Amino acid sequence: MSAVEQQPQPVEFWCGENFPTKVLLAACRYTPFFRGKGRVFQWLAANLFGGKLHVRNSLGARLRIDPTDYIGRTISFEGAFEPKSLARATAIMGAGGVFLDIGCNFGLYTMPLGVLPGVECIAIDGSFVALAKFQENLVLNPQIKVYVVNTALCDENNLLCFETPTGGNLGGTHVTDNQHYEGRASHFLVSGVALERVLERLTPCGIKLLKIDVEGSEMSVFQGLDFNGPYRPENLIVECYTELFPQAIACFEFLQSKGYEAMTVEGKPIKECKDLPEVNVWFRSISERHL
Repeated sequence: MSAVEQQPQPVEFWCGENFPTKVLLAACRYTPFFRGKGRVFQWLAANLFGGKLHVRNSLGARLRIDPTDYIGRTISFEGAFEPKSLARATAIMGAGGVFLDIGCNFGLYTMPLGVLPGVECIAIDGSFVALAKFQENLVLNPQIKVYVVNTALCDENNLLCFETPTGGNLGGTHVTDNQHYEGRASHFLVSGVALERVLERLTPCGIKLLKIDVEGSEMSVFQGLDFNGPYRPENLIVECYTELFPQAIACFEFLQSKGYEAMTVEGKPIKECKDLPEVNVWFRSISERHL
């Protein structure tokens, strides 16, 4: 049985790296709910921990999370964010290979996968805000081999306008209409290039797994990649949140037309974007399945 076909690894929970953080996280996760519990947590995190919590998993990956951010809060209270998707990604990358993280944010996927033996990473994000946090986490994990690329990805060279949400969800940074750029603090312009050009520059030896979460711009990214060329991914984990991004349906059908079978991250074959655990789809190359 290949590494790709193995069942996902047990869910990896993030634990506090020091005793005070362990106590705070235990209080978040195990004390009964009461009105104002979230506000108490935010006050403690801001005033006693400087607004940053240090966590690690059993594999030794380390993260510095922001408790005011959506993903950071979820990890603090639930122990993990997208644990099923990360478990699937860990199973795929268990034997090593190249992991391509598009929309890497602060490193939620790159850090735990990058510490696995034999894994090399390429992390891409158009947001300098996200990459600043990514770099902080990379310093905590010096053993990770990763190429960090600060660019937007699209089907042709272009100048794209990004918008950073103001509601505490850094992962919601997205491409918006260029015409709306008015020099506001929440907007910035980024040079966009085709993914194929990036990979030609880095020349990876095949892509074992491509994870992508770019808030509805997935099709533009995929149109900049030659799926018949040397950088065709063996596996993809793709956000298909159709309620917010109806274009996810076109992306789903596009990847099927390129010779991928669609499954939930739990490994169940699917025919459409419905009832998806963690709103992610695992696409596996049909040609790779029969190797």
